[in-house]
Amino acid sequence: MYQKSKSVLSTELDGEICLFHTETAKYLNLNSTGSFIWKQIDETFSISYLINNLLEEFDIDKETCELETKDFISQCLNLKMIESV
Repeated sequence: MYQKSKSVLSTELDGEICLFHTETAKYLNLNSTGSFIWKQIDETFSISYLINNLLEEFDIDKETCELETKDFISQCLNLKMIESV
């Protein structure tokens, strides 16, 4: 399970979300898919929860969705935008 870091600020600009980690001063600009994911994670979440939501929302095959979602979560973990719980 994962959750958003309490040290992350976010804002939406032109339909896409920009994240800023206040402790590391790192930022991440999310595309429309990343922004969709970010909006889905108000509470703790699992990767399978995100994949199911993405498969319902977007025309994408399951294998590609799983790979890209795991890559996105990995990037967010590395930048400390989300954390394991």
